[in-house]
Amino acid sequence: VALAACDFSRPIWVEDESENIGRVNLPRSFFLHLRREPLFVLHTPESGRLRRVLADYSSLPAGDIGDSLDRIKKRLGGAEHAKARQALEQGDLAVVAELLLAYYDRAYAKQLRDRPLMATIEAESPATAVGLLVKASARDREKQDRDMAPSLDVSSM
Repeated sequence: VALAACDFSRPIWVEDESENIGRVNLPRSFFLHLRREPLFVLHTPESGRLRRVLADYSSLPAGDIGDSLDRIKKRLGGAEHAKARQALEQGDLAVVAELLLAYYDRAYAKQLRDRPLMATIEAESPATAVGLLVKASARDREKQDRDMAPSLDVSSM
């Protein structure tokens, strides 16, 4: 539904995700289109990422977090899963978040290997990174518009 409202004549920024986000599936044609598009990778410091993950997920019931850990147990690895489960049972969400950030960083790095990379942006926060990205995109659009504008040769007038 949200895709139908998009203005496809303008750039659309989408967070890179897998085809399945939890229990939600992206439309296959949209997902395949995203896989062909160039990526802008945003890097922010791990400490800030950890704070954001804790702020976003610490209010979830421990049972839901445990269920999520169980769904990725095989990919996470038995030892890491056991550490995360133990930390969860002890209420140490920071350890759970650190283990999950390491897991997802490895998964994202693997996914990026075969994708066209446009640029990597280093910033203190996602908001700062997005601001830089939007400014760069606007400059690129202006340059494309100038390059495509018909030139008028006034030398013969």
